[in-house]
Amino acid sequence: MRFSSDAWWLIGSAAAAIAIAPLLVRGDSQATARREQSRQRIEAMSPAERQRLEDNYERYRQLSEAEQARWRAFHEDLRRSPLAIKSLDAYTQWIQSLSPVSLDQLRQERDGERRVALIKQIEQQNEDEISVSGRGRGRMWSWNRTMFDNAAFFRAMQVLEREASGRLSSEQLELVGRLPADSPERALELLRQFRERGVTFQQIVSDQTLQDIIDRAELSRPLERVEERFRGRNVSRDDFRRQLVRQQLSSKLVELLFARSMSSPPSNEDLTARLSAADAASQERYYAMAADELKLTLRYEVFRERGDEMFRITSEFFETPFGGPRGGGPGSPGGGRPQGQGPDGDERGDTRRGGPQRRGDERGAPDAGRTDRPGPEGRDRRREGPGGPGDPPPDQGP
Repeated sequence: MRFSSDAWWLIGSAAAAIAIAPLLVRGDSQATARREQSRQRIEAMSPAERQRLEDNYERYRQLSEAEQARWRAFHEDLRRSPLAIKSLDAYTQWIQSLSPVSLDQLRQERDGERRVALIKQIEQQNEDEISVSGRGRGRMWSWNRTMFDNAAFFRAMQVLEREASGRLSSEQLELVGRLPADSPERALELLRQFRERGVTFQQIVSDQTLQDIIDRAELSRPLERVEERFRGRNVSRDDFRRQLVRQQLSSKLVELLFARSMSSPPSNEDLTARLSAADAASQERYYAMAADELKLTLRYEVFRERGDEMFRITSEFFETPFGGPRGGGPGSPGGGRPQGQGPDGDERGDTRRGGPQRRGDERGAPDAGRTDRPGPEGRDRRREGPGGPGDPPPDQGP
């Protein structure tokens, strides 16, 4: 069983080296079976993991004899405890699902009790995020999950609000200033006023402004971790950071506004106003409904209108696709591509599965009339695995 480096860090970096020490120290008295097991574990490691292992072992060697003996005893106790092994395995899987910000906070906390409290706090935040967004619990953190916490997001928006002083009129700035500070409504109003002036994120955020956002939100270390995992070789560091921050700000604002909307359902006045504003045909349809059905329908339409406005404003300012970020992240072929548009901007017509204008399927059902690969095996080849036409090039990251 292999654990993440952070799981080993939890019990002490020296302990990570003890398990494979038989191959690193001559004259070790470990049994042959243990030596073979250690050898197999090392062979299964990546070069980076092997380097970390050697670094851990060097730190272990620098300990006093008493400390080394204590860690060896600890390792033996750990090896004899299946429950402890299961706990470390669960911790490994859990920590891989954390955002870069949460992971950085956890690694900086050295006090045991405060670390446990922080783990509980992070887990509660994850549960709240899953509840609000409707997403399932994933095994790995994904680039399109928000890495901003609320406080960091509002500090970043303060930088954008500072830039507004030279772009917006005094009347527009007053409209923004009337709303509570550090609120998603104020952030949305700021973007709405930028939209009135035709200003986008790319136009207003210089390299220095971008760095100010990163510094104010304390994202330098988390960004480095994301870059290591997601940045493709053909994407520059500056472009990657700009795209990631832009998409993260957009996603976080939508998340906050959605949570606020769900906690503030439409009032009866909102429903009455929606009913009065409907056209004659819609009103005729409404009045044919039972009272409960009418109320549910109006509530749904008010929520939908709120969401449409929210998505439209954020997507136009941040220049992300309507409805939020899509695709495989900054630098990937699918990242930021509107639905129905190909990688070169070509229109693909009806993108629904089997739609009448689906490219290559003009005669109806999916893959009907294809000659390159007849029969059911030819269906929807663009969705096939590694190397298929829908996959990103190998040098582009995930």
